[in-house]
Parts: sequence; structure tokens; C-alpha cells
Amino acid sequence: MTRRECRAGLRQPVFWIVLALLAIIAWTDAGDPVHQYNSEIASTGIWPFNTSAVSQGLRQGSILMLIAPWALAMTLGLVVIRDLELRIVEVFNSTRLTPREYVWGKFAGVTGFFLLVWGLYLVLAMGFDHIVQGSGGHYLIGPFALRNYLVPTLLIGLPQILFCAGVSLFIGTWTRRPVVVFLFPVVMLLYRFTPWWGLMPQSISEMVALFDPIGVFWVDDTFVAGRTTEQQMPFEAHVVVSE
Repeated sequence: MTRRECRAGLRQPVFWIVLALLAIIAWTDAGDPVHQYNSEIASTGIWPFNTSAVSQGLRQGSILMLIAPWALAMTLGLVVIRDLELRIVEVFNSTRLTPREYVWGKFAGVTGFFLLVWGLYLVLAMGFDHIVQGSGGHYLIGPFALRNYLVPTLLIGLPQILFCAGVSLFIGTWTRRPVVVFLFPVVMLLYRFTPWWGLMPQSISEMVALFDPIGVFWVDDTFVAGRTTEQQMPFEAHVVVSE
């Protein structure tokens, strides 16, 4: 079942569109600052590298929040609904395949193929960052370190992908209504880019950030806000002085 879903991913236009979007994002983000600098950072002229682990955590979390819920809702969230409409489930019921094996096979196959697409994005991001921009001495590109890309993926990207995949499959299996499935990515999009974050009381914003499924607010508050020197930047978040 897992191998079947992985092979089916090659025929899914959604994944090819996602890969094209990720390639464009990797190209355009290579030379743009990841952080929204405050006046203190701008006055000191100290710029965190885009290729640091902290910057990559913020970048990967934001990109996945835009793409993962929609892509997984259109594939994994509708997979059971599609099989019911095509009467494929009746064929599975005539075999020795258990419902647990069916669900886990669907989940592992679709999620695994999405992780493969995300791995291709990381390769493209490394190439655009260090070969295209880094070869020209761009001031936002630091020394290459593979862990600066892999650690944020393991700590932020992978849990976020598994979360979006699990919720999409659960909603699609439970409700069997495509409209309800697509409410999840809409809610996640509004959660990430709501304009009311600055108007919330600090106690409420801290409580919401504590349960943040993408971890971006925690990374920003913990490792970025108020840190303007190289000694204060953790996770080998190298900085340079802008000319």
C-alpha cells in the first residue's frame, strides 16, 4: 500500500506544482533577509545569515505553513473520499488488508512522497544560497553547514508535516466531506498571518505561541528578538556587518 501511494504521487499534479513553487521560493528567498529587523538591529548594522539554523527554522516553518496544509489536504485529506467514490475500498475489503494497514499505508505513502519533495527543496535552497548567491559574496550568505538545514527540518519541518498530514487524513476519514477538509488549511493560514497578533495582550499571545504547531513564534521570541550580537545568536547563527 505504501509503495502504491508513493508511485501514485508521481502522477499527482499537486506535488509537481508544489515542487515548482518551492523551486521559485528557494530562488527568490536566497538573497532576501529572513528576519524582520527592528530599529536596534538596523542601527547596529549586524545582519544574521540566511543560512544559519535559526534563520532556516523561521524560513522553513513559514514556507511549510503556506504549502503543507493545502498540498496534504488535496492529497491525503481526500484519499479516502476518492477511494469511496471509485469503490476502491470495496476491493480492499475483499483482500487480507486490515483497515489499520490501509490507513497507515495511505499515510506513509503520501507523507513520504511529500517529504521527498521537501528534500528536493532543501537541495535547491542549498544550491541557490551557497552556489548562486554565495559565489558572489552576498552578505547574507554564511559558511555552508549541512546541519543548519537539516536540524530545522527535523525540529520544525518534520513535526509540522506530520501534524498537517495526520489532521488532513483524520478530517477526511471522519467527515468524508471535501469542504470540511479544506477548512483546515484556511484556519492554519489565518492563524499564521492574522493581522491581530500585534493587538493581542502579551499574556494571550504568549499562551497562543506556546501551542504554536509550527514553532516560528517560539524561535523568533527565543533566539531573535533583542539579540543583536554574534555572541547572543545561538545555533551557529553567524552574523555579518552590512556594508
